[in-house]
Amino acid sequence: MLKAKTFLLEDDDDEPMLIGLIRLVRKLPLHEIFFELNKHNPFVFRRAKDFITTSFAGETAHAVFKAYDESSDTDFTMISNLSFETSLSAPADNLFGSYTVVSHILRAHHDVDFLLIVKDSIPDFSLILLPDNLCFQIQPYRLDPDLELYKQILYYE
Repeated sequence: MLKAKTFLLEDDDDEPMLIGLIRLVRKLPLHEIFFELNKHNPFVFRRAKDFITTSFAGETAHAVFKAYDESSDTDFTMISNLSFETSLSAPADNLFGSYTVVSHILRAHHDVDFLLIVKDSIPDFSLILLPDNLCFQIQPYRLDPDLELYKQILYYE
């Protein structure tokens, strides 16, 4: 009699993650950016649950858009580098009442507008078509497992 064997596929959390950095040619509202992206691609980006990060100032929310390409069986996630909402952890006892905290996920890359995460065995950034007049070429960026952002992205997934 044959016995069924169970194989467990372990997810290697020790491997670096390759993400794409997207820079816009000019600043546009989110709805215009994703209207153009959806017009040029066979898949559609939709708004998803916000990416929440914690910093010295409190919690910040970053816009997230997701798409799925059935032909290549690939998930795309675009996370805004710039926060749109901040909840301060301490009361605002400062002189400037209109003080707002602006947070970037990648603090060293303020010029990056979006982080592109491709869920596939081999991340291929060429599957997404970017309008020439909207975005520069996608720059690959390696995240090491010891970085906090790496852990946050794995937790978010």
